Amino acid sequence: MFDWGALQDLRDSSLEVEQAHIAFAKSEIDLILRLCTAYFAVLSAQEDRKAARKHLIALQEQEAAAKENYRLGNRTIVDVQDAQAGVAAAQADEVDMATPRRCVSWSLRAS
Repeated sequence: MFDWGALQDLRDSSLEVEQAHIAFAKSEIDLILRLCTAYFAVLSAQEDRKAARKHLIALQEQEAAAKENYRLGNRTIVDVQDAQAGVAAAQADEVDMATPRRCVSWSLRAS
């Protein structure tokens, strides 16, 4: 015997399965997108930190040169203090950049 209602139920369940596959694929794509975004944010933060480190090293060299020139009488104490302030600001920037990188790394692990 043919049961038209059972055939309709079969078609409905096939549609529900297809909807579940689509929802799963959408969730999978969303996860991949979030993962890629977090990954590239970590890479960007690492590059920013490297640049900040190089900047700090350059400012430390300028500070050393300013101190040497002050010792030789070619610079004033203001030049030395200005160089020291630049080093302190660069150190603060370097510490400030470490925190966002950690947060992004943690979000990447949570994904």
